[in-house]
Amino acid sequence: MRKSWEDEAAEQGFTIPCCVGPQTAGNYISRPQETQFFQTGAGLTNGICYSETYGKTFLTWYSKNLVDHGRNVLEIADKIFKPRGVQIATKVRCHGEIGLTLAG
Repeated sequence: MRKSWEDEAAEQGFTIPCCVGPQTAGNYISRPQETQFFQTGAGLTNGICYSETYGKTFLTWYSKNLVDHGRNVLEIADKIFKPRGVQIATKVRCHGEIGLTLAG
């Protein structure tokens, strides 16, 4: 996955250390408002935040990878369970606490 991000970042014109992903985004249990990556304000994030070009590029790449992974898991599950008459359904929770808009 890291290689995929490095390739995408390089293709978009970003260089190391940007290629390692946002280091200010917190960890698995961090809330967006607790991290610098999801803050706004002049000089606060050195341009490495969700609303800048780098952040939008990273979040778009990451979201696509999550969707692709989910699709792959469901395709495998469907191949296993469909022949047995079991229908598969899923529910995806989207985190909208900070109102991200990635388009444009």
